[in-house]
Amino acid sequence: MFSGNNRTGIDECITQLPSESEYKDCVACHNKIRLKARLCPFCRTPQYRSKKQIILSALKWVGGVTAIITLVISSINLNDFVSNAKKRTAVVKELVAGADRMRGIGKKDSALFLLSEALEINPISKPALELQAEVAMEKVRDEAGSAYVSDKTTLEPMFSIIERWAGELDNRKAADALAHLGCITFMRSFTDEKKYNADLYFQEAFKLDTDNCYAHLLRANWCLYNENPVRINTPVEQAMRHYSILEKSPCKIKDLDNTIWRKLTHTRYDGADVVLLKRANEYRKKGKNIDWEARESILSFCCKAFLNEEKISAVLQQIPAQDLKETFCWIQNSIDVSSDKRLECKEPFDHRYISILLDEKATDFSSTIPRYRKLLADIRRELRNKGCYSFIERDISEKLFKFLNIRPSSIGATGDFLYDEEFEALTQKPGRGYHIESIDPHGPADIAGIKYGDIIIAVDKQIPSLWFSHQISAF
Repeated sequence: MFSGNNRTGIDECITQLPSESEYKDCVACHNKIRLKARLCPFCRTPQYRSKKQIILSALKWVGGVTAIITLVISSINLNDFVSNAKKRTAVVKELVAGADRMRGIGKKDSALFLLSEALEINPISKPALELQAEVAMEKVRDEAGSAYVSDKTTLEPMFSIIERWAGELDNRKAADALAHLGCITFMRSFTDEKKYNADLYFQEAFKLDTDNCYAHLLRANWCLYNENPVRINTPVEQAMRHYSILEKSPCKIKDLDNTIWRKLTHTRYDGADVVLLKRANEYRKKGKNIDWEARESILSFCCKAFLNEEKISAVLQQIPAQDLKETFCWIQNSIDVSSDKRLECKEPFDHRYISILLDEKATDFSSTIPRYRKLLADIRRELRNKGCYSFIERDISEKLFKFLNIRPSSIGATGDFLYDEEFEALTQKPGRGYHIESIDPHGPADIAGIKYGDIIIAVDKQIPSLWFSHQISAF
């Protein structure tokens, strides 16, 4: 049994046990420890932070707040960047679309300007770069397809644009670029002192793409240029081989027909005239259409070629005269020669003469004599009062003299034709005349009393011309 005193001690012990409010959770393990405990008896973790820990915690808090602020600002900037990028993309897209429209209506310089603006905004824009290269190459082809080589300065800026595409992984695109670079290089030869071999570019293009259309087109044009610094064997044959490949190719070249006609009519290489006329003859027989500009070029060419006896003889060795006659008439009748079409052969007398000449070659001279005489009379009647003279009149006269075995009459004097300034210097009057420099003894001029130094100003009221000796022939 417990005494009363012992009971009192037990109660005191009970009352001295710590209450719940005198405990706290450990900051680490969360076990109950005394409120004022500095060290957890379970995990040995300090319960009070040192100044160093407080500072570190504060710094962490500041860092966290700073990170949050930075994240917010970055998010705002990112949104602005994305928004600006979208705007730039839209502007580039509009510029490329505008350039494509300018290209479609033939304004290539405007298209290149718009594309340069687009590439200022986005230098790596694939659509802008591709369209820029295409427009630059089109501009080169336009120049290459013309009859004459222009100043290289118009194409020099295109070189750097196209050169970038020579490294394309796509062999076809790289070959396209090389072919156009070859064309620009050739044109440099006309303004630089150096002679560039453009064929190196063309051959490299063929290595990458044997059937490359632009390589065939531009090399064919290159072969037919009259002032080519590189000597080419059989240039006309090589050019026509390239053109033939293009005509059979599924890749269609714009205005290929007109380019071929234009190149053949302007080149001076031997054999081009025969190829041109053979081609025109085939078109007539097959009923194929020839563009008006091409017809004009062919007709002008015929007026030059057919008035050259040597040239027409060479042509007739390969093309029958009757075919030539029909082809010439076919082309001539399709053009209104009376209107101002910038034809080099504007005189209808030329056309009539060529038509009779081809008939003569196809049949015999006797059947064409009346037509020659009629043409000669028309020419003299038309030009008599104008003081003009046509070389056709001379040619017809010589033909008739030779065929009829007639010796043309002569006044028995020789001299020089006086132009306006020379005539005025000798006579102090405006006009033209024939200055006598020698006289045959007992000839018509001598008998008539013509003296050395006399100036004949008219014969039967006809003013003397450059071919005075033929003009006064009494036929």
